[in-house]
Amino acid sequence: MDKRESKIEGKGLYEALVEAQNEAGEGFVVAEGERIFYANQAYSKISGYSLEELLALPSLYDLVVPEQRELLLERFRERLSGQRVIDRYESAITHKSGRRVEIEIVVKLFREEPSKRVLIIREITERKRADEALRETEERFRQLFEQSVDALLVHDEKGRMVDCNAEACRSLGYSREELLSLSVKDFATNLLSEEEKVSREGSTLWQGAMAGEPGAGAEGFHFGEHRRKDGTTFPVEVHVGAVDYGGKRMILASARDITERKQANEALRKSEERFRSLVQNATDHVAVIDANGTITYESPSVERVLGYKPEERIGTNAFDYVHPEDLERMRRDFAEGLRATGTDGKKTTGTKFEARLRHADSSWRRLEAVASNLLADPNIEGIVINSRDVTERRRDEEALRKQNEYLDALNETSLALMNRLELPDLLEVVVARAGAMVDTSHGHVYLVESGEAELEMQVGVGVFDKYVGLRLKIGECVPGQVWESEQPLVVDDYRTWPGRSPRFSKEDFRAAVGLPLKSGSEVVGVIGLSRLEEGRTFGNDEVELLSRFARQASVALDNARLYTRVQRELAERERTEAALRESEEQYRTLVEAVQEGIGFVDSRETVTYCNQAYAAVFDLTPQELVGRSLLDFLDEKQRRKALDQTALRKNNVRSSYEISITTGEGRRKDLSASGTPIMDAEGSLQGVVHAVIDITERKALEEQLAYQAFHDPLTGLSNRTLFMDRLEHALARVGRSKDSVAVMFLDLDNFKVVNDSLGHEVGDRLLVVVSERLQPCLRPGDTIARLGGDEFTVLLEHIGSVSEATRVAERIAEAVQKPFTIDGQELFVTFSIGITFSRSDKDRPGDLLRDADLAMYQAKGSGKARYEVFDPSMNTRALERLELSGALRRALEREEFRVCYQPKVKLATRELFGLEALVRWKHPQRGLVSPSEFIPIAEETGLILPIGQWVLEEACNQAKEWQEQYPSDPPLKMSVNFSARQLQHPQMVQNITRTLGETGIDPRDLILEITESVVMENAPSTIATLRKLEELGLRIAIDDFGTGYSSLSYLKRLPVSLVKIDRSFVEGLREEPKDAALVSGIISLSHKLGMQVIAEGVETAEQFAQLRELGCDLAQGNYFGEPVSGRAATAFLAKDLRW
Repeated sequence: MDKRESKIEGKGLYEALVEAQNEAGEGFVVAEGERIFYANQAYSKISGYSLEELLALPSLYDLVVPEQRELLLERFRERLSGQRVIDRYESAITHKSGRRVEIEIVVKLFREEPSKRVLIIREITERKRADEALRETEERFRQLFEQSVDALLVHDEKGRMVDCNAEACRSLGYSREELLSLSVKDFATNLLSEEEKVSREGSTLWQGAMAGEPGAGAEGFHFGEHRRKDGTTFPVEVHVGAVDYGGKRMILASARDITERKQANEALRKSEERFRSLVQNATDHVAVIDANGTITYESPSVERVLGYKPEERIGTNAFDYVHPEDLERMRRDFAEGLRATGTDGKKTTGTKFEARLRHADSSWRRLEAVASNLLADPNIEGIVINSRDVTERRRDEEALRKQNEYLDALNETSLALMNRLELPDLLEVVVARAGAMVDTSHGHVYLVESGEAELEMQVGVGVFDKYVGLRLKIGECVPGQVWESEQPLVVDDYRTWPGRSPRFSKEDFRAAVGLPLKSGSEVVGVIGLSRLEEGRTFGNDEVELLSRFARQASVALDNARLYTRVQRELAERERTEAALRESEEQYRTLVEAVQEGIGFVDSRETVTYCNQAYAAVFDLTPQELVGRSLLDFLDEKQRRKALDQTALRKNNVRSSYEISITTGEGRRKDLSASGTPIMDAEGSLQGVVHAVIDITERKALEEQLAYQAFHDPLTGLSNRTLFMDRLEHALARVGRSKDSVAVMFLDLDNFKVVNDSLGHEVGDRLLVVVSERLQPCLRPGDTIARLGGDEFTVLLEHIGSVSEATRVAERIAEAVQKPFTIDGQELFVTFSIGITFSRSDKDRPGDLLRDADLAMYQAKGSGKARYEVFDPSMNTRALERLELSGALRRALEREEFRVCYQPKVKLATRELFGLEALVRWKHPQRGLVSPSEFIPIAEETGLILPIGQWVLEEACNQAKEWQEQYPSDPPLKMSVNFSARQLQHPQMVQNITRTLGETGIDPRDLILEITESVVMENAPSTIATLRKLEELGLRIAIDDFGTGYSSLSYLKRLPVSLVKIDRSFVEGLREEPKDAALVSGIISLSHKLGMQVIAEGVETAEQFAQLRELGCDLAQGNYFGEPVSGRAATAFLAKDLRW
């Protein structure tokens, strides 16, 4: 058989093999060298190429992806050379479509023909994808397992640990290796019974989990404890279930530390008790009513507000106490509130209302309240009403409303008076308006002509109608006395008034008031008013209002008299030509003499005559002004106003008005002008008599006064009045938008130090430059104001979030970081800032300012140079401090204070040196109150003065008693603490002198202890005060030395004989070398300045010994004895102890 026949015969064998591979879906390729000799249909399908295309390929490796081609060639060469026996490997080819096809290749060699190879090729793309997806899934679940916030423990049914996550190791305190070597029984303390812990079988809990399907846990959660490696335990919530782990069924336990949850539940319980106590003790009245209005709860404050005991009202209907006039409205509002109840059981928005309720004494009290519908709340099942008594506040508001009405009436009256130039007409208006302003119809006006010795009643209304024409002498009756004194006079009851006149029936009058009418400084008349009602008098506000009115009436009276004179002169000119010329000359002389500007203009507004004063208003001479039109001095707006006045005069209407001109020198002036038309016989306008007054300065003053009324005179910022007005308007706008309003309260930290050290002038200049730097921090439309001192406020409108306001606060803090240079002195300042936000348009400006102030004080208390956002708890703390302040005021009267005494020991001899008097407060309900809690309040309220005086007297009496009972040489010393308020009190030295005299104690045996910070608060003044005390013979000690900011230059000038080292240095003597060095330095420095040194807070024998070794003179602390009562101190004095 030749080669060709051999190949054909071999090919038939291949085809038989190929057919078998086709059926199996496996590719079959025969290669000789690198060329494909034969391929089956399965490989054609795998590669995407036809059999002809495969056989035409230059190399069977052409389809292999490039990155694996060399590797595959190398493996084939190794296979051919016999170096490699591996005949199965994975690779990838590029499909004809371009996609990547993963394949598995099995290589077989022909023994007869080693150059030929058979390749069996299987596509494994989907398997590879599945393997990769499985790997990613396992990795993802492993990450979830490791990153779980719960401790995850995998163990078998006997409790032997198999796997755990990082949280399990962290919570139990074991390493992973340690934990996997344990059994669950080793750390699960009470999840298992004692029998289950020692049993070889699993617990019933585990057995239940294993009985379920993999992944299904035992029903519910289980609670118990886990024990850490260090032996401590913590509560856990555990869930167990069966899982497949490595092909075996295991138990997965998920354990969560519930320590914080249990603490939170306990805190919630305490919070509920605390808030229940707050409601029971709140000053506001709290009540709960059901859907029918029946009262189901009353807080104790109902007795203070309405006079009823709570049990008297419970079970009654709330509407039975409502004023009849308010009842219908209250029932309607109540019904609407019931309909507004949500179906979801949520609390509805609180509804505000105001009503009058009957007091137990039958009076009516006005209450402001907020009702919250909590009928759907299973804990309340009612409508909660929180109310407060606003009766007095509404009364004050009504008084303010009346005052505003008075002012409106005064302005209206002023306009009415200026339009009356006829004297009789004017006087009638004066009486009528004055009476209307104070609600009386009985009044009169007296006038006196220049040089006359009597007043004459010109107008009388009401009971005075019959007295018109009556003349009174100076000092006679009310008008005569007003004329004489030139001051208002008020008579509460004319019938019993010593100055009444028999010319008037005393039965006609009750209360009376008289006010002077003046022309310049001269009294020219008297306005009088009376009331006939019994007991109704004229109050101070009414008298002040009438005094203002009288001043305006005086001006109107001057104008009317001047007008009368002008009219008289014009009438005389019309009688005869001769009389006219004479009258004109007289009038010209008169006009030239008066200071008021008088001029005549024709119907075209051209000046035909004017006096010197009239021309001076225009910065011209009369010769320059005559012939010119008044319209030349007016701008377009003022010209229209003047032409309107001209139109009125053509109708013979006299008018008064204000107008602005530009003078001949280009100056702008404001004028008060009046024009009286001169008509001819036919009624045509011939001209106008002008009277003008330059009111430029007055207008400027009015504008200045208006500006000053609403701005801070130092910085030019808005003041409190303007700020509160803008805040009120901003809150009104809140109701029409979704934005909020923020109020910031800023207080300069340590500003008092600047004033005290550099002077108030520098302090004022600092405030000015600080305000200039603050303004760029705000947005356009925001308001900044200075309330006074070093306090500023900021109003931010259209605030959408808290962060917008805090960013402004941060900009302010950043703006003041750079130093301020004043007179070459660099000053650094910071702000403590409080921020609050409006919650609705119902918020009141005062409440927002108060909340911001509270937040600012919180910022100061937290270290200054920061901001705090208001939280309602701040108000609660303020109320608690207020309550404590009230109790503190009563504590002295109720003798709740006690004085305790702590010994001071000489370190060298271990003998008693003296004692320090320490005040303690035993509150009847709260028990002992810490001095750190009540002393600051006593400082703020000034109660530290009587408390401190009482402690001084008690300590001095006790010291004198002990000195007489247990005499020693030198005598026993007594130390008493003194505060800043006590040192600043003007009678402090006199009070100490009196106490020394009354108790008989030698001043040299009394030591006053003051803190380092008190000395530095106002060092020059404090030094002067301490020198006075030194002159009395007292000894002064500096308390808490080393904790403040004292200056050595002041220390050497202070009349101090003892320095007290603060306990913080004593505590660190052994552990902190720096503390030991500081203590040593203080002792050395004090001794060189001639002062003794006492260490406080000595608790151990080691501290005692070390202080003694350092040369400290005296010591005090619990090592020698805690503060005890006077009786207990007497006991150890009797023992003559040595330490």
